[in-house]
Amino acid sequence: MKLQVDWGEPIAMRLASRQGSRYVANLEGAPVTSGVYVFARAHGSAFEALYVGQARNLRVRLEQQLNNLRLMEYIREAKAGHRAIMVGALVTTRGQKVDTCLPVIERAFIRYFLAEGHHLANIHGARRLMHEVRSRRRPMHFVPLTTYVDL
Repeated sequence: MKLQVDWGEPIAMRLASRQGSRYVANLEGAPVTSGVYVFARAHGSAFEALYVGQARNLRVRLEQQLNNLRLMEYIREAKAGHRAIMVGALVTTRGQKVDTCLPVIERAFIRYFLAEGHHLANIHGARRLMHEVRSRRRPMHFVPLTTYVDL
């Protein structure tokens, strides 16, 4: 199955107060369509995904997630950098069903970010246990030097 996601511009997040864990973001530009979203941090050229989710209505789901205290605390405790939400609208073709496509896309991005070494909070706001596997003397370069696995 070939799936397509159209990504919009990042939506900046900022803390509502210095002491709190609540973030605010202008979601007026967020689509009301189905798709995936990534809470992330950026520092210079470094990018780290913090959480990946899916939604039938992205704007409504993002409003709900901004009120998710456990997730917002995880995002606040992440390394330094600007917090943002990356939003991708699902583009379906004839015969593709949103309810079938969304979990596939979400799982693909979760696996991708984990393989890249990002620490996601995708199990009820808890950190995923990750293991790093390094290869030495890799034969013919078909084995990656470093890969990450979550269990």
